Amino acid sequence: MLVSEELRQCVAFAYYRNRATGFREPAGTVFFVVDIDDPDLGPATGPVFAVTARHVIDKVATAGSGDRVWLRLNTSAGGSDWFDLPLSMWRWHPSGDATARTGYRDDPYYDVAACLFVPDPERFQFTSVRTDVLVDDEKITRYAIAPGDDVFLTGLFVNHLGRDRNLPIVRCGNLAAMPEEPVATEVGPMEAFLIEARSIGGLSGSPCFVSLGQYRLIGRELQPQDQLAIFLLGMVHGHWDAARGDVVPADAGEQETINKGIAIVIPAQHIIETIRQEAFAAEVAAEKQRYLEMYGPAPDAQ
Repeated sequence: MLVSEELRQCVAFAYYRNRATGFREPAGTVFFVVDIDDPDLGPATGPVFAVTARHVIDKVATAGSGDRVWLRLNTSAGGSDWFDLPLSMWRWHPSGDATARTGYRDDPYYDVAACLFVPDPERFQFTSVRTDVLVDDEKITRYAIAPGDDVFLTGLFVNHLGRDRNLPIVRCGNLAAMPEEPVATEVGPMEAFLIEARSIGGLSGSPCFVSLGQYRLIGRELQPQDQLAIFLLGMVHGHWDAARGDVVPADAGEQETINKGIAIVIPAQHIIETIRQEAFAAEVAAEKQRYLEMYGPAPDAQ
């Protein structure tokens, strides 16, 4: 499976500042999503969000000093640099509460966090995943997405981060199970896809894509697909520990365990629900106004 450089560029690495040493340490992976559901801004742009697993942000809040999530981003000049996002700007899925996880809960847990992301596009080098390629029920039915389909994820590998620039790795596998019933985890039941691909420390928050191939059997017809028939299936939460059978979040810096080779992926639909919640309305409106003042409305909106 060929993974384009564009898809590797949609991720960055999230860090926290160690309380004891003062040094920044990796916590997980962040990726960028652009919400194009706005006719005034046209089909090519919209507000951009940094998205990761909520437990990554919880870890930054509890283990780090200060009130910042530090993103290590590649720069257009060829190196990397830091971009910080205050913890107060991050929002959870609207069905979640505003506190860190404290143990098992009976109600569903939505392990999603997002923050409006407004960096200098000329300084930093990154790409964004468009919301129209996020998997929802309509795409599952239309493209007959099912167990056996090829999947891949890209994100942080703590043993080889890259000295001067982020060097995201790619892991490939296949879709193992659909979210037909909640998956039992240490923080409560979670709606999730299961994929056969080893999740390792640092991949929490990584985007997981499904690739449909050049031809696809839908019903009884073999139908040709678009050349870029790749969709965002969801985001990595963690994996099962082979020794104890527990679900282990794929956090950077955690004690590595032998895992069963099945990773938990939070459905992309929960990402859409998070970035389009009312709590972001004022920030998105301000960013939209700033964009319109700089570039004017989209041609089809004039």
